Amino acid sequence: MEMVRYIFRNWNNQRNRLYTFLRTISKKYNISYSTLKNKYNKHINNKDKNNINININAENRGGINKIFNRKEEEEIFLFLKENFIDKNRILCNSIIKIHAKEKFNNLYPNKKFNASAGWCNDYKKRWNLSTVKIVISSSNNNLQRWWNKFIFKWL
Repeated sequence: MEMVRYIFRNWNNQRNRLYTFLRTISKKYNISYSTLKNKYNKHINNKDKNNINININAENRGGINKIFNRKEEEEIFLFLKENFIDKNRILCNSIIKIHAKEKFNNLYPNKKFNASAGWCNDYKKRWNLSTVKIVISSSNNNLQRWWNKFIFKWL
């Protein structure tokens, strides 16, 4: 972090030779030219109201593009806990996905959310959930009818 600030301070001092300076610094510190240029642009543009630099090296993945915030995820968890876990009902990925899609559509009616298997697995990891994989054989028609009735109730 300090090295980046040092580079940017030197860069600001030599703006008239910006391209040459950028190439020299990128070779000296073995940093890709485009990466250094992008970091510098973020450095220039990312200052808060008090002119204090915002950390440009902070990890932002998952912060801006999260589907649900912590409170919304907790509401989903509480629903699942009250309606499935506490009542000893079967909880599977399909049920989690159905409820998450329903919640998302209520919050953001004009946006699309797929509730992929990856999202579901990550959600279960965050909330320490485990699910049962339901396998329906053709020999058990009663279970098949029950499952169809149950799953369509939540659609």
